[in-house]
Amino acid sequence: MAHRGHAVLDLIENLGKPVVACINGFALGGGCELALACTMRLASDNAKLGQPEVKLGIIPGYGGSQRLPRLVGKGLRCRSCWPEK
Repeated sequence: MAHRGHAVLDLIENLGKPVVACINGFALGGGCELALACTMRLASDNAKLGQPEVKLGIIPGYGGSQRLPRLVGKGLRCRSCWPEK
């Protein structure tokens, strides 16, 4: 199952045409990973993005842990994946 999801997001990421994610509300876990695979992300003021599975010790399954540092940089990714106590 994870291989299919990963393949779909890789297809979106490498489509060769712009793909826009419009986010209004929660984009957590797979929704966040889908947004990361898109060419551009447009978020409303009440949009919430995150990967809550990392708090449970689960690695994001569709490549989010690789896409996120490419988009925001390694330092910001570490802060988002390792919440302060």
